[in-house]
Amino acid sequence: MKDKKNLGIIIAIVLVIGIFGTAGATEWLKNTGGIESNNAVEEFEISEYETEDMERRELIESVLNADDNLAGASKYDLMLAALNATIDNPIDFNNIVYNYEYLKVAYKLNDAQLDYIADLIIGGKEAITVMDLCYFWLDTNEDISIVGDMYGLRSRYRGGTWIENAFNKVTGDKCGVLTEEDVEQYLSEGIMVQDIMTANKLCRRGVMTIQEILEMRMNNKTFVEITAVIDGVSVDGLVGDAAQTFAINGRGQSASAYTLNNQNAADMESNVEEITEPIDSEDVTEIRTLAQISGDSAEEYYQKAVEGESIREILETEEESISDEINTDMRNRGIYKTVTKEDRRAYEEREEMSHE
Repeated sequence: MKDKKNLGIIIAIVLVIGIFGTAGATEWLKNTGGIESNNAVEEFEISEYETEDMERRELIESVLNADDNLAGASKYDLMLAALNATIDNPIDFNNIVYNYEYLKVAYKLNDAQLDYIADLIIGGKEAITVMDLCYFWLDTNEDISIVGDMYGLRSRYRGGTWIENAFNKVTGDKCGVLTEEDVEQYLSEGIMVQDIMTANKLCRRGVMTIQEILEMRMNNKTFVEITAVIDGVSVDGLVGDAAQTFAINGRGQSASAYTLNNQNAADMESNVEEITEPIDSEDVTEIRTLAQISGDSAEEYYQKAVEGESIREILETEEESISDEINTDMRNRGIYKTVTKEDRRAYEEREEMSHE
């Protein structure tokens, strides 16, 4: 559930255009997010999810009402009781608790936000889906109540992009939506698939639409500069230094191609060969995540990148440290459930079947 970078996906992005051309790349993007897709579900299908939620809610209410020890209990304890009543496999239970704690510790959600999440679960909403929506919400500038609004639309859309479609529906497409024709046009003009995916993520912050972000890319702005504008981060002096040394734009050119327009192609190629640690479009989004979970300034991580440190490794180290802290705390407090070999086997078999 917690969003981890996947090198396999990154490699796939690079290969898509080479193997399938722009049409294939457009279809790939359509299936992974970022392109308007007509995948609304007919009204008669809505009742399936609503029925499941109602059954969970009734079960949770019966359990909470029957346990006198839960009278006056905290939202957290009520949520744990709700999870215990509705989740059979302890691995699923532990995963939900871990992600709830991760949101609290890493992203420093306040008590009202955490109570809102707990209320959704206590109210019978599917916990795994709630967590997926929360991680999506972190990339937006919306109030957390949008999580419930998007959840209410999960029966309206199908496929892996349903959350994105629900977000666009709730927000009235205010962040911009690309059609297949739009994407094909961008790809034909040199914009990369990764550029579109990064712009799609950045636009959710509500500062610029995806079209405005991609227009900046077309006008030779790096993602370092674009992200600085979106986040209101000062990178004066830093961007210039980075542009002389690192590949920022993700198109295989050095960033200096954007700042030194009088350079010829041979000079640009020479600069590319000197690059050792690129600041790419993924780096700038990971820098924002690092700033969120560490409490340090984004400028500090831009500087680390300029000095040759791997942003991805820094982020992974920070995430591992937080994970160790959470897992130790949950075990010491007796929150996590014991997982047997049978539990793990059942979990793995279910996961294999879900991917067939």
